Amino acid sequence: MNEPLIYSATLAEKKDEVVAQIKQLFLEDREIAINMLTEIAFSPDTDNSIRRELAPMIGNTKSPQLFNMVLSHFILKTFNDPVFLIRAIGAFRNPKAIRSLIDFYTESDWEAREEIIKALSGIPVPETFEFFSQIFNDEIELKGEVDVAYQAKLKQKASAALSKQII
Repeated sequence: MNEPLIYSATLAEKKDEVVAQIKQLFLEDREIAINMLTEIAFSPDTDNSIRRELAPMIGNTKSPQLFNMVLSHFILKTFNDPVFLIRAIGAFRNPKAIRSLIDFYTESDWEAREEIIKALSGIPVPETFEFFSQIFNDEIELKGEVDVAYQAKLKQKASAALSKQII
């Protein structure tokens, strides 16, 4: 594949360049772009900031195979960056991922919890509405130490997600 691009993806300072080149590839040849995007995103050497920036592109492909790959990594916990996976899943907006995201919410860290709320806010179905209501009403017991200020921030994000779904 494109060795210079793959190497550039290991360097955080090359994020804008890598993203621009992937976008350009999509304009030229979608199949090659999806292959390159997948290779870079799932390479253990790729910088996390670049990987996370590419997550929406993965979802925007609407590729069922890529969705299944991302969701499988998420469910099996076989990838070292769950935030990337959550962002990609959110970009797919596929209701098949709802239960997995909700189940992961209680055991995840704060960053992942915020991403889960954001990801689910794009899937306006009764199950996500109920989930946001449970967060807002403190009906979900979180594992680990609970910071009151951060809990309030999560409630605020859940409230915003509820508002987004109602409107």
